[in-house]
Amino acid sequence: MKRNNHITIKEIRSIAKRIAEKFDTEKIIQFGSYAYGKPTEHSDIDFLIIAKSKVHHAELRYQIYSELKDIPHPYDVVIREPQQLETAKQRRDWFLLNIIKRGRLVYARC
Repeated sequence: MKRNNHITIKEIRSIAKRIAEKFDTEKIIQFGSYAYGKPTEHSDIDFLIIAKSKVHHAELRYQIYSELKDIPHPYDVVIREPQQLETAKQRRDWFLLNIIKRGRLVYARC
């Protein structure tokens, strides 16, 4: 199934802003093929959401998907708390370090 992958950075930032306004979000980093300038017809929009959460990450993820059910583009979210990023740096977690290094910051709390 072919998808319409024509999404602009403005639209991506708008999605990130919606997430940030609804949930207690510190930063949102876009990663993956869209962030790296190599999307294909099968690409989704990947977000690393850095947030302190009072609920389990699975519940927060469900809430985010429910809030964004009107988004016509496929997307995925990875949720981490700020201290988890610090631990990832200390443990040299390749996945998160790669996102931090190559990802595109699309939201940061002032």
